[in-house]
Amino acid sequence: MPEQFEWTDAEKASTTGAEQLAMFERLVDFVNARLAEIKALQTEVTDVKADVDQIKNDSPTPSK
Repeated sequence: MPEQFEWTDAEKASTTGAEQLAMFERLVDFVNARLAEIKALQTEVTDVKADVDQIKNDSPTPSK
């Protein structure tokens, strides 16, 4: 997954007006915010998995 979305100067130049350019800029900001959220969640899941593995390894085996 890309770290951040960027659009090229050629893509920017192909826009037909200030309103369209502003719309695309907002879209880029939105996509980058979602990518940052996804990365944070992936890191959190990885951390939780590591914590669970640590707890499993530290827990004594129950005797029967």
